[in-house]
Amino acid sequence: YYELGVCAVNTVKMIRLDVLTMKQYYKTYLFLLAYPLFLFPFFRSFVSVLSFSLVITASTAASVFSVAEKNQLSRLYSSLAVTKNGMISGRYAFVLLHAPVFITAVSVLGAAVNAVIGRAFDYKELLLGIGLSVVLFSYTAGFQLPLVFRMGYTKSRYVIVVPFMLIGIGVFLFNRNGSGINFYIPGIVQTFNNLYENNIWTLFLGCILISLLILAISYSVTLFLTRNRTVAALTAEV
Repeated sequence: YYELGVCAVNTVKMIRLDVLTMKQYYKTYLFLLAYPLFLFPFFRSFVSVLSFSLVITASTAASVFSVAEKNQLSRLYSSLAVTKNGMISGRYAFVLLHAPVFITAVSVLGAAVNAVIGRAFDYKELLLGIGLSVVLFSYTAGFQLPLVFRMGYTKSRYVIVVPFMLIGIGVFLFNRNGSGINFYIPGIVQTFNNLYENNIWTLFLGCILISLLILAISYSVTLFLTRNRTVAALTAEV
């Protein structure tokens, strides 16, 4: 319990440090909140706009590594006696906190835009949009964070674009031959549609569970990759 308490204290400490570190970049966050306003009139779908927004948000949130590296904050982290596990869990928590904040903001903005353009509100579409966007956010952040912790932001910045490439390849494969994802997984579309129409909450909770699994694996990989490193060595890379 003592170790868990220490880790929790260091996690909160790290979150506060990251919030202060990114304070001068709040204009970037305002921009992230603004562009969905332009997307909704075109896509008119919570699923598309939320998914796209959360993938971009995950990558933007990871820029805290770049800011910390550029401003050489490793000495500050060491002087405040932040433990390695506390630093890792705190940085994960800081990045992941972006998801509920931006989902809430984008959903409210989307509902307002849809009301203005006269499009009816569909709670099923909203739940599906939230569920899928959380999966994509977790996938993007979960892929990037272990690499950035291990290599540092500067060295890993070319590698962390891989999630976007894989998403693009996936969209291409699922839409080729005019048969969509059914070409690769027969019956999946019918199953998905049945869940959407008759049991949207099962679909939503399934997305959340998948996201938690992705993040648990990502966090475990990060701990494994940094297992032999001291806080000083780890923060020097960040």
